[in-house]
Amino acid sequence: MLGFGKTRLKIHEFRNWFLAEFGGIPSCVGVQGRLLGRVYNLMDPQELQEFATTPGIREKCSEVQVKAALKVAEMLSRGDIP
Repeated sequence: MLGFGKTRLKIHEFRNWFLAEFGGIPSCVGVQGRLLGRVYNLMDPQELQEFATTPGIREKCSEVQVKAALKVAEMLSRGDIP
């Protein structure tokens, strides 16, 4: 049970970092609204096409993914995650 509590603290640390870094919930919808100014319904073929052709979309989404991965790597490298 001790490891579970410590892990939960790390999850909260990451969540709080994500909220501060990106100003929204850690989800595609939250990031879309913040970075793109609107949310696309990716289940709708027309909106998916609009999303896919939005200028800079690959860079913006990649930036979120890279920053999140680097944060997790930083947290893991500290060696305090069970």
